[in-house]
Amino acid sequence: MKKIIPFLFICLSFSGFAQKGYRYSVVPGTDNTFLMTSKEAKAVAYSATIALVPTQEEENYNFATLTGSLTLTTGITKAYTTDRMTCIFLANGSNQTVTFSTGFTSNGTLVVPASNYSIVQFVFNGGTFVETTRQNMAAGAFNSLTTNSITETTAGSGVTINKQVIQNYTATTYTATGSYTVTAAAVEGGLLVAATSTATTTWTLPTAALLATQVSATAGTTLFFEVINNGASNGTVTVAVGAGIVASDFPGSNTLTRTGSATVGIAGFRITFISASAAVLTRIF
Repeated sequence: MKKIIPFLFICLSFSGFAQKGYRYSVVPGTDNTFLMTSKEAKAVAYSATIALVPTQEEENYNFATLTGSLTLTTGITKAYTTDRMTCIFLANGSNQTVTFSTGFTSNGTLVVPASNYSIVQFVFNGGTFVETTRQNMAAGAFNSLTTNSITETTAGSGVTINKQVIQNYTATTYTATGSYTVTAAAVEGGLLVAATSTATTTWTLPTAALLATQVSATAGTTLFFEVINNGASNGTVTVAVGAGIVASDFPGSNTLTRTGSATVGIAGFRITFISASAAVLTRIF
């Protein structure tokens, strides 16, 4: 009997560790609800100090217009290594400063340009949420680089590369229901926004040929843009393709629907050109 008790203890111990492999009771890929439960989008009212409590594999926070400075903290007790966080800020008529405090390892404070958006993304490394990208969507050409510094240090056979890229975007805002044909310039601008008065709308992209001309694309050229649905409660934004563009992983993933008044739809898309008149559209987040 004395030999059996230690054996049972070891079995129970291994069983306890095994249960920590996934955040959810559903193993990824075995249930069609997993993707829905592992991602969450939240609208956050403005306050001078805000404490986030991430609980999902991917958290998207859309902050109300900043009317002053903001200090942001985040909990980590329910976070798992490689969890992702995206924060979207919009400044009022003045530049506003966001300070990332407890729970974050960032590239310093963020200055959100007046009347513009900024997006900051983080990944959890087991101890803190570490900043990975920062995009200030001020006026300027799509993908122009305001900061692009690379430092290489060679020691023996090792090479250390530090790179920071900040992209500028030009936002195009839609403020009514109905259907729109998005211009090639708007897609190149990189940000399509459904404003508060928008309930249900369809945005049809321009033809592959028009886009290719706009960005001087050849085979292999890629173009990225993001869609934010700040529209009315339960409003839906549907992204449709123009001639010469083939939609990958559609239908379904091209539709961003708000659920109630406390969420926001956020998505990123990539256009990959096969030629100057043919391309593939893929949703990447």
